[in-house]
Amino acid sequence: MSAGVAEALPKAELHVHLDDYPVRALHEAGVVTSVNSDDPPCFGGYVADNHAALGLSTAPPAASARNSFTASFTPAEQVAAGIAAVDAAQRKIADAP
Repeated sequence: MSAGVAEALPKAELHVHLDDYPVRALHEAGVVTSVNSDDPPCFGGYVADNHAALGLSTAPPAASARNSFTASFTPAEQVAAGIAAVDAAQRKIADAP
């Protein structure tokens, strides 16, 4: 069985009501998901805005960021560096007073 990528832009796809958007259910079901943005100055919807609009907690953005690297066509060493950066940022946030 081969894997694929399904793209979804919740703030740009205005015909979709956010209550009907399946990202949270897919994430909770173990599907590799990633919430991103598309031309935020034109459409609004920076990554954090998309997470907030979907009602996602603080944990899924880190998982989403990791997934964005693992699902990309980026060379393995850049994927590893990106994931390490996400993990370092998450540790920094966790250690903040």
